[in-house]
Amino acid sequence: MRNVMVFAGILCLLACVSPGVRADILLPGTHEMGGSAELVFPEDGSRLYLGPRFGTVFSPGLELEFEAGYARTSNSFSNSRLEFAANFLYNFETTSQPYPFMLVGFGFARNHSEWEEGNRAYESDDTNGLLNLGAGLRVPLTESSLVRVELRYTREMASPDESITSIRAGFSFLLR
Repeated sequence: MRNVMVFAGILCLLACVSPGVRADILLPGTHEMGGSAELVFPEDGSRLYLGPRFGTVFSPGLELEFEAGYARTSNSFSNSRLEFAANFLYNFETTSQPYPFMLVGFGFARNHSEWEEGNRAYESDDTNGLLNLGAGLRVPLTESSLVRVELRYTREMASPDESITSIRAGFSFLLR
């Protein structure tokens, strides 16, 4: 939990010293629609998450996005994780590319597992709350498209020992 507090403190400090958002790319009313792939580094090996996201800039510097994600948590399709989250993004003002941002969000994850022990088959489903913290960069490709890369820390609220650090990359369209 100490790492989460330090990370959140650094992000808040960065937000306090930044005056706002770059006005010509993320104006209020702009929507960001895209998808991303996320490489996750839990203690038991890496995984790949895939999912869509949709965001809306509602004031200078602030954005709300909704996202979903799916991953196989083992080499079997019977072990999987489905996530849904809402994130608040703070877009830093900058006069040059790339455009930095930070995020904090909440959501939930549904984990499904099947396994066998001896002659018996077992199945488990659980749903846990999530806390997302992250920071990243957006690089415009055109006036209406961009690439987004971020480093994210996710903590399952119901399982204090379960945290995930990931690198996420994606492509988005800006709709005005």
